[in-house]
Amino acid sequence: MSDTKMPVASMDATTTYSLLTSLLIALALTAGGYFAYQQGYLDPLIEKVGVFVFKAKAVAEAKEMQAKGMTAGEDFVGCKSSTSSMGNARGCWLWGVQC
Repeated sequence: MSDTKMPVASMDATTTYSLLTSLLIALALTAGGYFAYQQGYLDPLIEKVGVFVFKAKAVAEAKEMQAKGMTAGEDFVGCKSSTSSMGNARGCWLWGVQC
């Protein structure tokens, strides 16, 4: 039975060629991205990503408030529903003082 192995030199050349090709593609993409950023071509995309992230944070905050049993606005001003001398009015509390 003959032992047929691939020559080591050709395997190294293939690996080197693949590595250099990948490095060249990464370098071209980086240079293209830098050029597009400097020219302002990426501004609309950056704005859309920013809006998406802002909306995602708002939804997460709303879910967190809902889990705590709060409604919109109660995270800044502790409004509690109460009955005052004016009938069934909504009492608003700000830092422990009624507004």
